[in-house]
Amino acid sequence: MLFAGEIISTILQILVFTAIPFLVYLIGNRRAKGFFDYIGLCKPETRAMGYAAVCAVAFVLPALLLVFLSPNILEAATAPNTVIGKLRANGLSVTTFILLILKALIQTSFTEEILFRGFAAKRLIGWLGFTAGNLLQALLFGLMHLLIFAEQPFAGRFTVAEVSKNPEIKDDED
Repeated sequence: MLFAGEIISTILQILVFTAIPFLVYLIGNRRAKGFFDYIGLCKPETRAMGYAAVCAVAFVLPALLLVFLSPNILEAATAPNTVIGKLRANGLSVTTFILLILKALIQTSFTEEILFRGFAAKRLIGWLGFTAGNLLQALLFGLMHLLIFAEQPFAGRFTVAEVSKNPEIKDDED
């Protein structure tokens, strides 16, 4: 039942996150043809894929290292309501691996890319220019994630003590 619920949840999130750009596209173009190019779903150039792979390694490895070196960030990443926390609770199996891919790559990453990079970034860059548009899109993306993390029990410790590296700052829970 969990597996079916996650598939339905993933499909619904893709539909919702794609519906907003699709409606804007239909209003502006009065046809559906070309929508996938509009949101950036097209075959990438080989050179771009190489750059993306290098950047992924350059940014993901230090981030993973930070997760394992900081107890607060590790706690946040493995909390019961996170993908990793759910994976730990259910144990490693083919089903949990498929759920991990479904949640992390499709439901989260893919839908965020459609909404923020494929839709918002392109519109903001077209309106404000590359630097300002891209910075505003990144700010909106970051704020959305900060709001999500703000409701977590570790939020005070993570956002204040980890960022400032001040060990004297503690949560009310401590």
